[in-house]
Amino acid sequence: MKITIDARTYFLRSGIGRYTRGVIKALADEYPNDEFVLLISNRKRADDFPLAHGNLDVRVSQADLNDFEQEKKILYHEMAKSGGDIMYFPFYILPGIFKRPAITTIFDLTFLRYPKFHLQTTIDYLSSYIESVISGADKIITISDYVRQDVMSYADDHGLPLDDQRIVRVYPGVDDRYFDADFDGSDSSTLGKYGLKSGDYLLYVGSIEPRKNVSSLLKAYDSVDVDIPLVIVGLERWLPERFKETVSSLRSTEKIYFLGFVADEDLPSLYRGSLCVVYPSFSEGFGFPVAEAYACGTPVITSDNSSMKEIGIAAVLTDPGDTVRIGESILRVINDENLRNRLVERGAGESVKYRWGRCAKELMTQFLDAVENPRKT
Repeated sequence: MKITIDARTYFLRSGIGRYTRGVIKALADEYPNDEFVLLISNRKRADDFPLAHGNLDVRVSQADLNDFEQEKKILYHEMAKSGGDIMYFPFYILPGIFKRPAITTIFDLTFLRYPKFHLQTTIDYLSSYIESVISGADKIITISDYVRQDVMSYADDHGLPLDDQRIVRVYPGVDDRYFDADFDGSDSSTLGKYGLKSGDYLLYVGSIEPRKNVSSLLKAYDSVDVDIPLVIVGLERWLPERFKETVSSLRSTEKIYFLGFVADEDLPSLYRGSLCVVYPSFSEGFGFPVAEAYACGTPVITSDNSSMKEIGIAAVLTDPGDTVRIGESILRVINDENLRNRLVERGAGESVKYRWGRCAKELMTQFLDAVENPRKT
């Protein structure tokens, strides 16, 4: 089978980029006899693509990412002319109706449910697609049961046709390098680059933007009396002025390390070396840092909302809007070794759900079903 994938998000330093990279590698690994045509960003060359699988045909799309008009015109024709048996869009969109089955992954509906956490350009762009995706995609993949239910509720509220067989939850995976909870010498060397010691810091991993609620984490950390530093890993996406005011008002700024972007190869060591991962996001479709921490044998504190109640089943759940509660959760985990051990054990049990090989097989099941049982329109 030949599958054409809109891979323009492959190089993004975000959860969407991580998802695209994980899905493509896993499909290529699991299905060496199938062909995958990849349309990558026009900001890259085909030679920039890092995977050397013989079943990958890498091409450069001339359609800019997040450009609705170019996607409708240019990307649509590039996909249609690729000769694929399946058209797969791992990022929300569906630029037209194809003669072949088209499948789209929806990460969340936060741009509709919580517009204050998004730039207006993002809201406008994704809103322009959501109804056509729900109505037109042969299959819709969601990354959690929470998102699946949210999309079904949106469709019902807006009178859009969506039966429960056409929308399927497929959990993303975690890279194999994370599945080793044993801290070793190479981990110590990696931590040394950042001036860190194993078991002696709290860790946040994710972009720095309003939805991720880093401000509340900083305030909560600042309010409790702990000696270990808080390490913030992630790029600044967009920050209201009040975030900068929060940072400047903290008493404990000398104990807060902003590392910015950290290479993928260093992240497992940072997870394994941390005492606890704290991820108090206001809303998530999945939450890669939670699953990655599980795989690395690290306790987690996360939010009691959205998909976090689903993915965070082995974590300490807290109210992301209450800095006192977040602070109490931090102190509880720091001061209770038995609790940390229980969280690690439970996390290890949960982590088996989040493997890229499993994700690829479940996706391929949906691809085949879309081909063998074409949708009746």
